[in-house]
Amino acid sequence: MLGHSLAARLHGTAIEVTIALPGFISEGMGDKGGWRPFAVTPMTAAERIVRAAERGRLEVSFPAVMVWLLRGLRLLPPRLRFAAYQKMSGS
Repeated sequence: MLGHSLAARLHGTAIEVTIALPGFISEGMGDKGGWRPFAVTPMTAAERIVRAAERGRLEVSFPAVMVWLLRGLRLLPPRLRFAAYQKMSGS
């Protein structure tokens, strides 16, 4: 919400905002275990974010499969949705 609020406040100025919502990055904090589906390299993530910013997009989310999966989870009742989130987080 902070990114959307910032974009609204800066609308019409020379400053544009792009909100990046990447999936798993194949290096870094997540390397020590756990399931990391559709992970991308840091370079791939950076390229996608820069390309979105250059096109003036407000948001960029990837990978598409993960984005649609998470959006689909919103359709579940809270109890099932939270159980799915716990399973994905390894809890």
